[in-house]
Amino acid sequence: MKNHHFKIGWQLAECPNCGFDLNGTFNISSKIQMLFNKRSTRARESIKTIIRLTKQTFPVRPKDVYHFLLRIKDVPDNIIVFTINRYFKQKHYESKPINYLAAIIKNHNENLDKLREVERKRFGSKPPTREI
Repeated sequence: MKNHHFKIGWQLAECPNCGFDLNGTFNISSKIQMLFNKRSTRARESIKTIIRLTKQTFPVRPKDVYHFLLRIKDVPDNIIVFTINRYFKQKHYESKPINYLAAIIKNHNENLDKLREVERKRFGSKPPTREI
C-alpha cells in the first residue's frame, strides 16, 4: 500500500499558511528578511520599532516575528504605518503582544471601505458648488 500523504508532501514544498518547508530546509532568518525587503523603508522602520518596544514587555522570538510578517504580507504599507502609529500612540505595546497588532492591521485593511463610508456619513460631504 502506497503512502499518498508522502507524495502530496513532496509536491507541496512550503505550507502557504505558516511557511514551514516540508523538505526540512526552513531558515527563518532568511524568510524574515525576504518579507522585510518587500516593504517600504517607512514600513520597515515602523515594524522594527514596534517589535523592539514590544520585546521590552513580551518575549518575541524570531518565529513570532515571522508569523507576524506572514499575517500582514498582503496589507499595503500605508495601512501598516497608520495602524502601527495608532498602536504606538495608545501604548498598546506595553500590554498587548504583536499578534494583537497583526489582528488590528488585518482588520483595518478588511474594513477600510466601511470605515471610509462611516467617516463620510459622520463628517458629511462637501456641499455642491453653485454658480452665482
